Amino acid sequence: MVLAKASIFLSGDRSSGLWVDSIEAATAFYGEKLGISITRVHDALTLHAANGVDIPILLKSGHVPSRHAVLYFVVDSIAGVLPELISRGVHFSSHDYEVGDGLGLEKEWSPLIVWLADPAGNVLCIMQRH
Repeated sequence: MVLAKASIFLSGDRSSGLWVDSIEAATAFYGEKLGISITRVHDALTLHAANGVDIPILLKSGHVPSRHAVLYFVVDSIAGVLPELISRGVHFSSHDYEVGDGLGLEKEWSPLIVWLADPAGNVLCIMQRH
């Protein structure tokens, strides 16, 4: 489970959650591709982070994703998680205003970060712990 031990925090307050347009796609992405512990009850998911943060993911018809990162995963080593994520089919992206290496790894920033999006278009970030 690749990000199962990651600390998670949101860009908003801790009572925030995410919205998606497909619970099935979110379940496959967060649970299978990212390896995060999740609970599904009807049309809602809860992500369970290693640091004790639970994040609700709710179904929203007509969801329009934000253009900024809404969820951050903090890991000990980006180099330690990228190969497995890539093997699971996770695609990384770079923002136009930042310089990356093709995988989205932002080498000019500290801490090291990579960007990705979930199937609903929500922008996510994996950040290396200092």
